[in-house]
Amino acid sequence: MLRVALLACLALAPRAGATTLERLSQDQLIQKSNLIVRCKAISSSSTLRGRIIFTVHRLQVIESLKGTVPATLEVSVPGGELNGMRQTFPGAPQMSGGQEYVAFIWTSARGVNQIIGLHQGLFDVKSVSGSLVISRGISDAEMVDRDGRTVADAPVSMRLDDLRTRVRRQESVRQ
Repeated sequence: MLRVALLACLALAPRAGATTLERLSQDQLIQKSNLIVRCKAISSSSTLRGRIIFTVHRLQVIESLKGTVPATLEVSVPGGELNGMRQTFPGAPQMSGGQEYVAFIWTSARGVNQIIGLHQGLFDVKSVSGSLVISRGISDAEMVDRDGRTVADAPVSMRLDDLRTRVRRQESVRQ
């Protein structure tokens, strides 16, 4: 968890327009998340924490794949617009009201929910040939492996049923 928190801090530190993230596998996203939810974005607002603007998205939970969650929850994403100032962070995911997502969420010690791995932990949900499919594109942040070597990001797509199976399998191994 400390490594995840450290990477999150490094990713959020204002630097010369660069963000570096450790590329996480699907299994790592599942393991490191406190919550995994299928949800719909219903509203957003901006807030200032220190010198960083965060967009706080309110989500209506449709289904919990991991963890116990209320009917609605909030997640904070770095970047946004507040009082005429705008901040952006490469790798920060974008959410649109009314859109359905699967979000991999890490909760800080202060109780702030964040999408783990930034862009890597947020997937669009679409119906394809009668099945729900989750997908995400390529991140605009620099990606590195666990040893700090630069690696390429790749788009990810999978059936929601397959993700449910992977989550159940990992949770049964942990118990």
